[in-house]
Amino acid sequence: MTATPEEREAFEAAVAAAMRALAEDDDIDLTGLEEIENTGGDLRGAADREAFRRRYHNPSLHKKLSPRDAETAMAATLLEYARCEALGAARMRGAAVNMQHAIEQEISAAPSAAQSVYFSLWQSLTGRKFSKDFPAADTARIEKHAELMKDVLSDQAAYARMGLALLKDLGFETERDVLPPSDSADADGALTDEESADDGDQDESGGAAGQEDSMQKMMATAALGEAESAQSDPQNMRQMTNALLEEMVRGRSQPTQEQQMAELPQYARQFALEMADYSYNIYTTEFDTVEQAGKLATQEELVELRKYLDEMMASTQKMIGRFAAKLQRYILARQKYAYQFSYDTGLLDHKRLGEIVTNPENPLCYKQSHDAPFRDTVVSLLIDNSGSMRGRPIMTAAISTEILARTLERCGIRTEILGFTTKHWKGGESQKKWKLAGSPPAPGRLNDLLHIIYKAADTPWRRARIALSLMLQDGLLKENIDGEALLWAYDRLRTMPEERKILIVISDGAPIDDATLSCNHGQFLEEHLHKVIHWLENKKNIELLSIGIGHDVTRYYQKAVKITDVNDLAETLVDKMIEMLA
Repeated sequence: MTATPEEREAFEAAVAAAMRALAEDDDIDLTGLEEIENTGGDLRGAADREAFRRRYHNPSLHKKLSPRDAETAMAATLLEYARCEALGAARMRGAAVNMQHAIEQEISAAPSAAQSVYFSLWQSLTGRKFSKDFPAADTARIEKHAELMKDVLSDQAAYARMGLALLKDLGFETERDVLPPSDSADADGALTDEESADDGDQDESGGAAGQEDSMQKMMATAALGEAESAQSDPQNMRQMTNALLEEMVRGRSQPTQEQQMAELPQYARQFALEMADYSYNIYTTEFDTVEQAGKLATQEELVELRKYLDEMMASTQKMIGRFAAKLQRYILARQKYAYQFSYDTGLLDHKRLGEIVTNPENPLCYKQSHDAPFRDTVVSLLIDNSGSMRGRPIMTAAISTEILARTLERCGIRTEILGFTTKHWKGGESQKKWKLAGSPPAPGRLNDLLHIIYKAADTPWRRARIALSLMLQDGLLKENIDGEALLWAYDRLRTMPEERKILIVISDGAPIDDATLSCNHGQFLEEHLHKVIHWLENKKNIELLSIGIGHDVTRYYQKAVKITDVNDLAETLVDKMIEMLA
């Protein structure tokens, strides 16, 4: 059944309304789109691309900056489109997914040189990778330039100059006088009133005009096809129109579960998949890092910090040694023994008594015992390296960690030591990227994570003792996002071969990150932490314990102990470990 004129008009009105909302332009319409047919879901991506170009592109300024060479002018236009689309993608994740899908439909086996540069730069600016392969331009050069171009996405003139430098580096003809920096447009690349009047409805010349025509044709095809797909059911047409209008006016089409998972860090994906009410979002993971502790300070700094830690431990060394020995005796008393056979010394192997009688000269009738691993156990110690731990709390945490690591290693139990903080106070590169995108609401986690490996499970304590002192460095301790740190530590722990896995968190309380909490609801981080802890405590392959430094953390963890005085530290730790290992 053919759609009625009224239904077709309603559908086109929905598309136009969505584009006007994204472009923030009441004059945008669907002129020229009537004859486009749907090409597999490209409509929304094409509409998003056109809307963001209208919103962020200054045609007059672009024309002044455009090179004379036709091929280079085409490439410069595509680079400018990549800028507009990158601004939109950073602001609206759903639009980024839509645009990526639309662009993938344009990728051919033999793209032009300008298209290859556009595809590669688009990936670098947005951080998204196309599912289709294409003959790439010089990727290394493009990525090098893209890192600089990211910082000026809101300045069309500065971006254009960098774009010309990129094209020149790639061998394009770029001879053209360009505007001095003082002539650049405002931060959003908006037209002045005078420029708007001068431009009117003029098309850009050369390659730019051809690219615009191609864009219009693709969008028109998509619009008509979307309508025709619902011809057999007018009611479906009305429902589709209403849904499209409601969704796109918000500027957020919902990505698929696979797309959402792909945007999460590896350590968070299992948790997200298993949580029916998963609502924690991360604005970007682009600036998160995992570092070896030894790389975050010079060897000289670490040695000095280690001397300071040794001085602080000196007064409690005898007491620590006494309680560590208590824990060691307990573990060794419960440790299983195994035997190796066919030795010429050791204990007599009673199973071979017959051989001794028949062949007294046989020397290989003895066995020797050796320790078996204690219940096949591995322990991961996760240390809060936030600013609130500065001073006595972080010293207590360092001493606690050393007691446990040294004692467990003596007993043959592998131990990993990890730390977590952020790279900056009150936001970092993540927050800058968010502001550059127009500060969209509810961005989620908005700081750059720093996860630290003080000691890997396979590293002997003697090689890690210097690195442990890094946590005493004042400049290290910043903010704490506990939920993600727990998921990271668990993700490392779950792949280890030991049957029994214990995760011990040493912290002083609630997660705090000013940048994140100022842009989301006040319980954003704490709610996530509660959900992560509940999820881990119900896992059969891990045991979770928390040591609260100066604070009671039982409101978070079922198994928790509070330490307020370093003199009580060793005894409390040993008793709790004995309880857990029982």
